Amino acid sequence: MQSKFLIRRMTKDDIPGVRELQTKLFPLTYSDATYEKYISNKYLSIVLEKITGDLTEIVGVSTSLRIWVSKWSNKTEAYISTFGIDDRFRRMGLGTELMRVTARINIDHFQAGHVLLHIMKDNVSGFEFYKNRGFIAQKLIPNYYKIAEKNYDSIFMALHEFKEPENPPTVTVEVSDELKQEMKTVDVVPCFLPYFYASP
Repeated sequence: MQSKFLIRRMTKDDIPGVRELQTKLFPLTYSDATYEKYISNKYLSIVLEKITGDLTEIVGVSTSLRIWVSKWSNKTEAYISTFGIDDRFRRMGLGTELMRVTARINIDHFQAGHVLLHIMKDNVSGFEFYKNRGFIAQKLIPNYYKIAEKNYDSIFMALHEFKEPENPPTVTVEVSDELKQEMKTVDVVPCFLPYFYASP
């Protein structure tokens, strides 16, 4: 039976599947509180779900946090906390599609001036992925990560406009109606709201 893929909002029920995927993808362990934050209003957290008949599996995840420039400004930026695709489903255009939805909603709907992220300097393939989609390296940050008592440098990157891919995904990818609507509309933020949102 042929599988299809769906990009949709992350829900509380997805936490076990997202945790399992991130454990495979990243050399870090995230707390229960972190996963609860992912499904809060401050985050845009979306998953890539593989659907085969009645069977479903989360094979990709993107979590990004809205950051107000200041408590007195409606200007925002978005910071990608985690982003990854299961190794089995890479080089199929799925990561590009997940990033496209992430960038479009943050920039077009939430009106973020930039989408920001850090990546390990040694992650050459990841750096090329982001660069090819419009991210620009801003600076090198020594010893940004500490993993298993070892320090690693990071590259800070910023995206202003997503670079659309030349080729579509090689598999069927659908986007939920909720996310499609957000990609087409602008979020109206009350002028007092930034004051109640703490910085990360």
